[in-house]
Amino acid sequence: MRGTPLYKDIDISTIRFDTLKEEIRKKPFTGFMKLTYWEAEDYLFYLRGREVAGIRYLSDGAGNRIEVEGYKAYQERGFLSLYTTSPIEVFAFLECLKDRISPYNFITYGHELIAPIQLSHADLNKVLENIRFMQMHGYMIICGEAGLGPFIAFSGGEPVFISGKNWSKDATLQVEPNNAYMAVFQTEPEFVNFLASLDSLKRVGNVKGGNL
Repeated sequence: MRGTPLYKDIDISTIRFDTLKEEIRKKPFTGFMKLTYWEAEDYLFYLRGREVAGIRYLSDGAGNRIEVEGYKAYQERGFLSLYTTSPIEVFAFLECLKDRISPYNFITYGHELIAPIQLSHADLNKVLENIRFMQMHGYMIICGEAGLGPFIAFSGGEPVFISGKNWSKDATLQVEPNNAYMAVFQTEPEFVNFLASLDSLKRVGNVKGGNL
């Protein structure tokens, strides 16, 4: 996950952890905290000061959900980093924890044409006009306070689906601009076709021949 570092690789033993978490709640802060230990990395995700999810990656690459409410650094030997991000990045991470694979899992893939910007500060009609003029292949993502909203994929500058569903050219987006964000990413033409197939896919764990 990408973000702008506020703190990076600070020795955990020098941090007043409870005070830092209280500051995060008051800001309010959107982003993630990374705690690096010898055998694991913990990621705690925050949305406007609220703890929303956490995951621990072990040295073998396995990832497990962890409880973020009341979390405390369980070792003094390690490092802490704090990154601020857009709400889109946080919601995208939460989407990747679900069983079903959807276009939302691939948010931030591709070349970032428009970095996450508050929707009320952007002329959405002008953005769509520019996408059409460029004959762009890629997607636009919009999110609000409740989570990820419309995911619109474009092929040759024309919309081909919205949020994984068929979308007519005459459809009108109903989006509340206050406290909402949007971003635009350019991709290969083939990637748009790939995204269109994802709504029916589900994650699998161990696969055995007899179960296929």
